[in-house]
Amino acid sequence: MIMTLSSTGSVHNECFILRPEYKEHATVLKFFETSNSGCIVREIKGCDYLEKEPDIKHYCLNLKIGDIIKEALNDSLRIGFYIACSNDISRLRCVMDKVKNDFKICYE
Repeated sequence: MIMTLSSTGSVHNECFILRPEYKEHATVLKFFETSNSGCIVREIKGCDYLEKEPDIKHYCLNLKIGDIIKEALNDSLRIGFYIACSNDISRLRCVMDKVKNDFKICYE
């Protein structure tokens, strides 16, 4: 049983049944973070991995080289995110570790 929240604010209990072939799949929505508010973006490293890794289904960056990093006052103002889906949790953890180690925002 999973609780869901509708756009109108009402809570519903939902029963979802997964097909057996998807029972081991794992998915994550991960936000990029930085505490360097006020710094200027000099370089963004690791975008090639985000683009070529088949388990990363989508990513978005809300900044570019030359932008000033601003404090995220709400979710829509975060610097970016990625969505990854893998066949199992151990593979997903490997993808997340690779992003954590290889994706870097360099600043002045």
